[in-house]
Amino acid sequence: MKIADQIIRIERLFHEWTLQRKNKIQSAYIAQHENALLLLIVQKKVEHDEDLNDELSDFSFDIANDKCFDLLHIDVIAIPTVSPEAVESFSMEVMNATVEVRRVYG
Repeated sequence: MKIADQIIRIERLFHEWTLQRKNKIQSAYIAQHENALLLLIVQKKVEHDEDLNDELSDFSFDIANDKCFDLLHIDVIAIPTVSPEAVESFSMEVMNATVEVRRVYG
């Protein structure tokens, strides 16, 4: 499977994952730089949601162990409520590069 196909598949899975947790998630984004992806969720709460963070870690673990995504490097992070502009700025800082940021939920 090509990188572009893997990205499309991850985007679809991530969107479905966020829909199942819409009561906890304000929005979700994918930031891409070459073959690296940052899956970022913005919580509805300001306080850290340990359960949501555990679920996000499990999602990341499942993807990392799926051979269908062998061409990608994936990081995940949950942050408290912020503006879309702050998400883009934060994504660039985390990935240390100019990135394409796409909203997948919210």
